[in-house]
Amino acid sequence: MTTAPLEFETARAARRARHGKAVEWIRRHPTVAVGSALLITMVLMAIFAPYLGTIDPKAIAPIKRLKFPQADFWFGTDGFGRDVYSRVI
Repeated sequence: MTTAPLEFETARAARRARHGKAVEWIRRHPTVAVGSALLITMVLMAIFAPYLGTIDPKAIAPIKRLKFPQADFWFGTDGFGRDVYSRVI
């Protein structure tokens, strides 16, 4: 019965040590950490692009051209009325 708390404390200390190493590595290499985060974000956006797009990026709607950002068009529209957000994604 006395070994359970000791094992629990050992596991907690090991977890803290791993967490400390990760934080220390990020502090030593901030550019690599930020670059990796951006790269992972871009890869995830590329994978889930069909689900993130709101409107067909090639659809032309001249009546909706040059709209400011709003609920329908998050980044606005271009000169041909295409949704800029969908084109960016």
